[in-house]
Parts: sequence; C-alpha cells; structure tokens
Amino acid sequence: MINDKRCIFCNWLNREVGDSYTCENCNKQSNTKEIEVEVEDNGWYKKLIKIKGIGKETAEDIGRIYSSIDDLKKALENDTVPLRNDVVEKLKSNLNIVKRRY
Repeated sequence: MINDKRCIFCNWLNREVGDSYTCENCNKQSNTKEIEVEVEDNGWYKKLIKIKGIGKETAEDIGRIYSSIDDLKKALENDTVPLRNDVVEKLKSNLNIVKRRY
C-alpha cells in the first residue's frame, strides 16, 4: 500500500498525501483521520502508455480519475471523459468502444 488517497468529495486519486490534504481536482480540504481511504496501486493505467500518443503523464492522469479499466470504459461509452478529444478517440479505438446509438 502506498500513501495515495481518493478524495471523499470527487473520488480523485491524490498522489502521496498525508493525513490532511487539499484535493488536486476539487481543491476541497480532506482530513483522512476522519475517513481514510487507501488505494492499492495496481497500475492498470500504465498499460495505456503502449497506445501511440498517450504518454506517462496522460496515463497517470487517467489513473487518478478512474479506479479501474471498467470505469474508464463506461465513461468513454457515455462521452464523459475530461480529456482532449484526440486522446479520447485514441482510447476509444484501442479499447474497442463503440458509441451508443439511440
């Protein structure tokens, strides 16, 4: 276990924070003594670096936002991924995500 914590307000993965920290995403103050959420770094997002055009920093950003590949796929299907359009299209094509038609 490493000292990464998910924000209790927005679920953003904050890297190596102490007991009290300000979330990098929503800028809200969290006190992990009240609610401690530790995340095991399984590195699923590191596999995304193999996709041409997605670097280490982008992959780490994706890992901070989504806790698993399934969460990322759901967000891609619903077009709710907060990344540049070209990155989203690369992820969709490499993860075989087909846009739903209604």
